Amino acid sequence: MSLKSFLTILLSMILLFSLADAKKKKKDRAGYIKNGVFTDTIYNYQFTMPEYWKAKIQKKTETIRVNLTTKGINDRVERDSTDIYKEGYVPLASFWVIENSNSCFDIMDSIVKPGSKHALTKQILELIKPEWKIDFDGIHTSRQRKIEIGGKEGVSWIGAFRYSFRSVRQRLDNSQGGSLILIDIDDKHKMLIVVRSDAQRQVDVLRELKPAFESLKFDVDK
Repeated sequence: MSLKSFLTILLSMILLFSLADAKKKKKDRAGYIKNGVFTDTIYNYQFTMPEYWKAKIQKKTETIRVNLTTKGINDRVERDSTDIYKEGYVPLASFWVIENSNSCFDIMDSIVKPGSKHALTKQILELIKPEWKIDFDGIHTSRQRKIEIGGKEGVSWIGAFRYSFRSVRQRLDNSQGGSLILIDIDDKHKMLIVVRSDAQRQVDVLRELKPAFESLKFDVDK
């Protein structure tokens, strides 16, 4: 066998193994994106990807189904002299599916009440914290209301996660904007959407995510 033939066979085998591995990883994912629409293959919901946002699809066995992130939001909105939005801080929208038969209002109250020890509260705070070292002090609720999305009832929460940042010389108290949305999928499952945003850009982030929320559909054909 010539060296050229050997290299051709070797490259073909590498390609086949790579394709097989990619196909396996795709099957292990919670869903897929086609024509700009994300579809969850387990819980049968879908939404249109918002412009400027990228998706990282999680494993199909995970509570978190897909995370959306975006960069460059400062270049897309009007800035003013009081803008303290941190460059490099990445807004996030995380779509979860949790198993819980309680009402959306009861679950939300358990999550956001002061001093909450709820397991979801801990997971949310871990997810939304910035990359630098901070200590969360509590949650401040600005608004909580009943909503309907995709023909399903739920509840939305808008507020701020209070935290203190400790440096060598000082302690700074601040807050981080946040939004939570809980939606009834069925008797046993709820969709939880966690939105992380700097307090100065909370409205802008929610505005960019609006197409995803408005296009959310449940019980779709995969």
